[in-house]
Amino acid sequence: MSKINIHAKVALPTTRTQKSAALVAMTPRDAFLHVYDEIKQYLLDDVVANMDLDKHRAKYLSELMDIACTGGKYNRGITVVEVTAALATGHVDAASKIFEACVCGWAIEFLQAHFLVEDDIM
Repeated sequence: MSKINIHAKVALPTTRTQKSAALVAMTPRDAFLHVYDEIKQYLLDDVVANMDLDKHRAKYLSELMDIACTGGKYNRGITVVEVTAALATGHVDAASKIFEACVCGWAIEFLQAHFLVEDDIM
């Protein structure tokens, strides 16, 4: 059995430096919502590249993400951003930390959406 490296960093595109600097001035909710499209596009690009997905299935997956993961209260994800913003205040790399918290928060929201759908099926 192969081991999974839980400490490996997953790098999102480096073009986010200027975008993430703006996150510091936003409210945690606005920062969290601002990052969604970038994360969704990154995930879709990865699936298309690694799973030979055609454009129609990619569009369906995009719509599925929007339906299942957006429109809620986002309490779990925003809490991650709020805690990180409080801890990162005054930190040299606060923008990057807030961006990473948004990514983590969205991972939690994606998992929660999965669990809700799975619970409906069971």
